[in-house]
Amino acid sequence: MRRNFVFNGPIGKLISSYIEYKRHVEGCSEITVSSYQYILSHFLRFCNSKWLKSTDEISLTLIHEFVSETTTYKKDCIPKLRGFLKYLFEESILTFDFSLKLPKIKSVVQAKLPAAYSEEKIEKLLSSIDRASLLGKRDYAIILIGARLGLRGADIAQLKFDNLDWDNDQIRLTHSKTTDAGIYPIFPDIGNAIIDYIQNARPESEEPFIFLKAKPSQGALNGYSVAALVRRAFLNAGVNTEGHRFGSHSLRHSVSTQMLANGVRLEVISAVLSHVNPESTRNYLRIDLKSMRKCILEVPPIPITFYEQKGGSFYE
Repeated sequence: MRRNFVFNGPIGKLISSYIEYKRHVEGCSEITVSSYQYILSHFLRFCNSKWLKSTDEISLTLIHEFVSETTTYKKDCIPKLRGFLKYLFEESILTFDFSLKLPKIKSVVQAKLPAAYSEEKIEKLLSSIDRASLLGKRDYAIILIGARLGLRGADIAQLKFDNLDWDNDQIRLTHSKTTDAGIYPIFPDIGNAIIDYIQNARPESEEPFIFLKAKPSQGALNGYSVAALVRRAFLNAGVNTEGHRFGSHSLRHSVSTQMLANGVRLEVISAVLSHVNPESTRNYLRIDLKSMRKCILEVPPIPITFYEQKGGSFYE
């Protein structure tokens, strides 16, 4: 039976917003969502016991005190609290990223398989977008960039006009996660989609960012917005996503998987994806079934005389 959780007050409302983000943007299952609700309800109860009235009163001392008291479910508590605190920081609700100060929980659990989609499914996704509408032009350009170049959703959201080198047909940017510089080609279909959006759909704005929200007053998109619109496009396209996540990161996974299937070396894929840890790229080897099949060796048939020879039987 589904348990009802009540999140009252300013902090409770932020927890509810985060829960909805986990459910609708990241596509977490109800079991996972329920576990977040359970942990964060304990955190809210702790905050209320300390008479906290807003997130401005959250401190490192308070967080460590809460964690030290959760001895029975600490391994589950810390990752979920870390996610909530990181969410508050990225949404500019907290001015300091307290998630970085939480203790690490060592685990030997193998990384989850990346959620990759075939070229046919990606093309179905792209072709389903209504490019006659204003938002359709924007969403098509964003998803096309993710599907062709494998950029992170946050990097697409933060693309500025200064990042576009039209003379050399290149996108030049600094990755938000790694701060590494990256250079990507502006393929003809990407260039046409960006121009179509800028000329025919982008609201009038002095913002330096290319992709904006529907209302100019709302400013530029963020990584969460990009993830949400990709998920919405997947649902509208009718692509079978059962058992897989389908946010903006799945576009990165699909690009890298296709590159691997086409024989591109891991070092090149790692550079394209701006992976700091090579192990992140090696995870794609686990889903490259096409290449795995090439490694299968045929077992030569054993002649019947082998079993008939004397002195060679395992049973003698």
